[in-house]
Amino acid sequence: MTSSVVSARIKILGLFFVVCLFSLFSSAGPVFAEPTTFNEKQAGLSVWLPGQPQPVSTSATAGMLNYMVKTDDSAYQIILRKKEASWPRDFNEDLLDQIIEGLKAGFKDSAEKQGSSSSFQFVAGAEGKGWSGKRFTGTLNKMPLSYLFGLSRDWFFSVTAVNTSKDDTEANKVFASLVFDNKGDSGAGSDNEGAAKPDQSQGSEKSDDSSASAEDGDLD
Repeated sequence: MTSSVVSARIKILGLFFVVCLFSLFSSAGPVFAEPTTFNEKQAGLSVWLPGQPQPVSTSATAGMLNYMVKTDDSAYQIILRKKEASWPRDFNEDLLDQIIEGLKAGFKDSAEKQGSSSSFQFVAGAEGKGWSGKRFTGTLNKMPLSYLFGLSRDWFFSVTAVNTSKDDTEANKVFASLVFDNKGDSGAGSDNEGAAKPDQSQGSEKSDDSSASAEDGDLD
């Protein structure tokens, strides 16, 4: 699949990102600030979060999972998109770059349509158990954002952190706790376990010439 095709398809996801982030901060819903270790069985994902995640437009059958967390002074959006059959199963930096370029284009278009702006600055490569990715910082309508974009064996994922205090300590804990179990439970759905502190050894920055190992086999 060519880079232009991948970018065009993912651009739609970028538009979706921006709409969700704006709606997150304009919503008057309750704030759930009790920390939790969140598990998404469909993707084999485990991650420590500062609050209780709420599903938003989540459809396992369509290959898209979307969760949001809102606390008193921060918010997180986790989006998981099932890899297409033509995409490589092992970590592929070219594919990730194509996806990121599509997302950035979608962010820009959507922000401009809403009279706002967006920015991205590359920080470093990153990796953790079962995934490899890249870190970015940026803004959306002057809101400070931290991004983690990456690939596991079967999923593209993004974690977007919005911290109104401009302190990325909490976001670093969230990113560091991210784990993909590539043997994963193929059953759909998610559940939350009791609050747990993130393991800082599970995610770290990496140089561009390294990559995560992938296991053989497919998820159902």
